[in-house]
Amino acid sequence: MGVKIGTRKRLANAARRVFARKGYHTATLDDIARSARIAKGTVYLYIRHKDDLITLIAEQEMSSILSRLEEISDSISSPSLRLRSALILLVERVMEYERTGLAVLMRDLYGVKGKVLEQVQQQKQKIIRFFTDLFEEGIRQKEFRQMNVPMASFIIFSLVGALVHKEMRLPIESPHSFVDAFLDILMKGVESQ
Repeated sequence: MGVKIGTRKRLANAARRVFARKGYHTATLDDIARSARIAKGTVYLYIRHKDDLITLIAEQEMSSILSRLEEISDSISSPSLRLRSALILLVERVMEYERTGLAVLMRDLYGVKGKVLEQVQQQKQKIIRFFTDLFEEGIRQKEFRQMNVPMASFIIFSLVGALVHKEMRLPIESPHSFVDAFLDILMKGVESQ
């Protein structure tokens, strides 16, 4: 790994810790430099301002999620089983964010603007696209009924995203039991038969 990439990674990891502890808006580059054990002047060789770090962290998180979703796509042929695995992955990630304090950062992402917001939105669209492709394939394979696929994809992504918000959080004993209950409602509906 090159020095520049390694230092950027150290800065991103330090920023995660500081943002989780202090919140994005309160944290300073001094705090991050201190946590990374890098001189503040050196920080500016790798990033221009704090927004660059939030972008880097968001890109790392989304890239990691997208990579795992790709692995799920490559290893599971059934769209319904792929949906279950993808949801478990996302719920596990949300639970990890809570354990590590990264949920504070993810909630703070709703307050960012400009280029950072645009880049985060592009990454979110890739995840929504994963669900869109999954639903379309499930319809073709007759595992899913005809539906408004863009709306279904957006709803799935939004519901998982809502788990990050303290005000909306449901108690989750395990990702598997949560996803099974969620899929029961999603796949069978709420109408009595």
